[in-house]
Amino acid sequence: DWSSDVCSSDLAQLGMIVLSTFSLVAHAQVQVQGQVPVSPRKPAPVVVAPPKEKGPMSIDAERLEGVMDIEMTARGRAELRQDDMTIFGEVLRMNEEYRRIDGEGGVRLEMGNDRFSGNRLRMETSTSVGSFTEPTYQFRGQDRPIRGSAELMQFQGKDRYSIRRGSFTSCEPGRDDWYVDFTQLDLDYEEGAGTVTNAQIHFKDATLFTLPWLTFPLESRRKTGFTAPSYYQTTRGGTEIETPFYWNIAPERDLMLTPHYISSRGYQLNSDFRYIDRSYKGNLRVEYLPDDKQLKQTRSGRSEEHTSEL
Repeated sequence: DWSSDVCSSDLAQLGMIVLSTFSLVAHAQVQVQGQVPVSPRKPAPVVVAPPKEKGPMSIDAERLEGVMDIEMTARGRAELRQDDMTIFGEVLRMNEEYRRIDGEGGVRLEMGNDRFSGNRLRMETSTSVGSFTEPTYQFRGQDRPIRGSAELMQFQGKDRYSIRRGSFTSCEPGRDDWYVDFTQLDLDYEEGAGTVTNAQIHFKDATLFTLPWLTFPLESRRKTGFTAPSYYQTTRGGTEIETPFYWNIAPERDLMLTPHYISSRGYQLNSDFRYIDRSYKGNLRVEYLPDDKQLKQTRSGRSEEHTSEL
């Protein structure tokens, strides 16, 4: 047997079997708390932490025009720096009253390790709200880096982005094993989740599937959702693809559901339920192959393991 790794976080491969997962996974949690009558009392005041003060701003260009501390225009290889943000462009305009920056002419934006470039930029420095037209982007400072291009990117505050009509991948530059075209991509690094609307999943120049909606994790902390699929070839099974779905039921319980496509045998569903407590732990594994193409029958397997401390 031999295996070959496709670029990390091969999200595109889930398109081949994602419908089988959607039909098998349903999760609803309802919490009901009893209501106890209490005497009315004045609510405690809400204390809101003040926003972090921005550092000083520096401007460098071939020519500067305007009035300092009101509005300035930098022309010719303009460069603006503030904290971990740097903006490059042929023309940059800074309005101090509205704390707004407008850039045009091959604008590049660096925010920490992330990189953006496009035709036109507007950014409110006090709120990190703005927009970028026809951008390319690279989110490199997170657990799962992604890159792509789009018609429009909207900055919706710190670590929150909405990207319209574009594509993205997590493959290294020059190796686009998979990519996703979309109508809208929302990335929230505070919540650690991404959402794609009207997605077309492509793998090796082939369109695998079209999905109206898809969500995926942006970091490696425990979170309900799809994990990175795997793809490999074997001499017995042929092409095999696994698309795990992780359910974080509780801090002491979780479940992994893995639709497994085997080209020589068909679709298989594997499950692995784990639990742990102070005095015991265990897991239950179940495998189910409803129609084995080779043996022409249904196959299943089950294993249990439980360990207790006395």
